[in-house]
Amino acid sequence: MTVTVRVDCTNPLDLVFLVDDSSSIREPEWPEVQGFLRSVADRFRISRDETRIGIVRYATRADIIYRLTSAQTSGAVRSAINRMAHLGGSTNLAEALAQAFQNVFLPAQRPGAARVTQTLPSLACLHFAAATNWNLFVCE
Repeated sequence: MTVTVRVDCTNPLDLVFLVDDSSSIREPEWPEVQGFLRSVADRFRISRDETRIGIVRYATRADIIYRLTSAQTSGAVRSAINRMAHLGGSTNLAEALAQAFQNVFLPAQRPGAARVTQTLPSLACLHFAAATNWNLFVCE
């Protein structure tokens, strides 16, 4: 079964991933999380004028890994994802949401851009996505 969600990528999009880096993600599963992020990011035309990507990693605290004002190229986003080490700890989604809003979206506002925050799903959802060949986003 293949599930595809088609996205109109003709309008600017600011997409911020909130990545669960708590102890609920085990160390051997971390490469799957990174691979999932890369595969979703690869489906967008990343640039300052089209889709901009931001990444906030959260566990006990939230850290901004990549800002919407950072260099917006596929290679730069992939490098940021590859450099993320797994830390573990408790789950502080509230701080991640606050960081995304106050320190990622607000300083980088641009007229006409849709703002989307995507919390990276649990590993069960990642396994479902892989097992069903789930194409989350396809730009049209």
